[in-house]
Amino acid sequence: MPWRPYLVNGLPSNKYTVVRWFSCWLAPERNTIMWKRLWVAATVAVGLVVAAVLVVQGAEKPKLKALIIHGQNGHDWRATTPVLKKILEETELFQVEVATSPPRGADMSGFKPNFAAYDVVISNYQGDEWPEETKKAMVDYVAGGGGLVIYHFALAAFPNWKEWNEMIGLAGCGGRNEKHGPYVYFENGKLIYDDSPGRAGGHGPMQEFALDVRAADHPIMQSLPPRFAYVKDELYGWLWGPAKNLTILATAYAPERKRWFGPT
Repeated sequence: MPWRPYLVNGLPSNKYTVVRWFSCWLAPERNTIMWKRLWVAATVAVGLVVAAVLVVQGAEKPKLKALIIHGQNGHDWRATTPVLKKILEETELFQVEVATSPPRGADMSGFKPNFAAYDVVISNYQGDEWPEETKKAMVDYVAGGGGLVIYHFALAAFPNWKEWNEMIGLAGCGGRNEKHGPYVYFENGKLIYDDSPGRAGGHGPMQEFALDVRAADHPIMQSLPPRFAYVKDELYGWLWGPAKNLTILATAYAPERKRWFGPT
């Protein structure tokens, strides 16, 4: 069964470029759960997560089991994980647990979360490679229908793990470039797959921006307006990757004066 990544991306670059605003990758044929990130404001539109869950789960059904993975990250996972957990639990749709990896540089051989016990895994992790056994368990989990959500800087993790890149569709940073797959962006209303050389990943200063819905009929996006505003945040962009079986749910655009840290 092929991976089926669902992305909510944004658009800043020298063209109308697809940029990652927050990460949302979901498994094939599974409960489609859209995950919204927060950075400045503590509550970041959990309504979309809830709406997506309600599409596939009645209010009377048992809670979905969610696992947040953290322990290493270039950003402050100690601060963000408790907020992610709180937001999910406040929906009353999720039972949330947390798996903490060993610290960076420590022995990772014992890090073996039981992914199969959960409906969805939220990665707030960017750090050392996982053991091969753990990688295989993740691949088997997603191939079997498990949900995988990539939160913020977790998109920089595991640049050389082939299956991971296929599961998440597009990513940035971590040394990614055209060898990891095409650069994907919107231009004149069309989705472009660009094989030109470049360095993946970047964002401008924190800014307010609007989201343009690109898949209005998708269960996650139903009932949303065609365009809606978002709070001041980092708008990730210049994303490269395998881009297989990819569905772009929404995009955003950053003006040229607000395009730092990306390839030229």
